Amino acid sequence: MINVKVSAPGKLHLLGEHAVVYNKPAILVAVDKRCFVEITKRKDNKIKVTSINYKTSALRSAKEIVDKFDKAQKDWEKYNENNDVSLLKSITKDPLDYPQIIVGQFLNYYKIKTIPGFDLNIDSEVPVGCGMGSSGSLAVSIIGALSLFVGKPFDKKKINEIAFLAEQKKHGKPSGGDNSTSCFGELVWFKKDEGIKPL
Repeated sequence: MINVKVSAPGKLHLLGEHAVVYNKPAILVAVDKRCFVEITKRKDNKIKVTSINYKTSALRSAKEIVDKFDKAQKDWEKYNENNDVSLLKSITKDPLDYPQIIVGQFLNYYKIKTIPGFDLNIDSEVPVGCGMGSSGSLAVSIIGALSLFVGKPFDKKKINEIAFLAEQKKHGKPSGGDNSTSCFGELVWFKKDEGIKPL
């Protein structure tokens, strides 16, 4: 039985929280609250996503996951054209929408057509809606776990790149600072067009 466990930290902005979206520099730090993800191979081809925090699960086929991602991608592209915030919010209106989109983003990035069934269990210490990067840590931890599960290199640069693409479906036009800090950790300097530098 394949069993993979990965975690990623939340973050705090010390300087430049809003300005970073407009390509100004920011200083961020990883915190000691983490998002824990566990992937266990199933005997069937289904994908079951469970949130311990929300006490809810969703059982889907890989095709349903891909279809959800494809719709999210199209909706995000429309949002980019018209800045319709209600459209952006509709992409992840259910608590389990975003984890499924992250899985779809991973499959799309690596052009994976078939994947073994698995249980994806999420247990996060990072508070939601408090500016601590809960969605970034979720994206990084899921993508890191999926990389190990399907035998892709645990390459933080690639994990971060995919996490940023997923974060777009959640936040529209994020800076990338949240997922970058969750991925690389510690105290960092970040600028949208230059990336992350440890301090």
